[in-house]
Amino acid sequence: MNIHMARITKHAEKRAKERCGINDKAIERMAEKVLKEGIKHKDCTGQIKKWVDKLYLEEKVANNIRLYGDKAYLFNSTTLITIIQIPNSLVNRIKTIQARRQNQNDTEDA
Repeated sequence: MNIHMARITKHAEKRAKERCGINDKAIERMAEKVLKEGIKHKDCTGQIKKWVDKLYLEEKVANNIRLYGDKAYLFNSTTLITIIQIPNSLVNRIKTIQARRQNQNDTEDA
């Protein structure tokens, strides 16, 4: 049983189709994966943290921001509200964090 059980708003469905090119069936699976594997606000540092802080302050309803790939997923608890493109200047830093986390997970699994 999955503990996250993401819900998707109509706005988030529209943004997922528009910005990620995924269909209705894939949106819920994607949201679950992002909740489970996405980079949390507390794991961000430097410029990425500043950008996420700004997003958090601008989007009053979003209390759970996750970064995954080149997108920021804004949730209210486990309800996906919208998806935003991460600025190009930060994408490589995020990929570095994701790679580091993957290496840690691989080491823990060994």
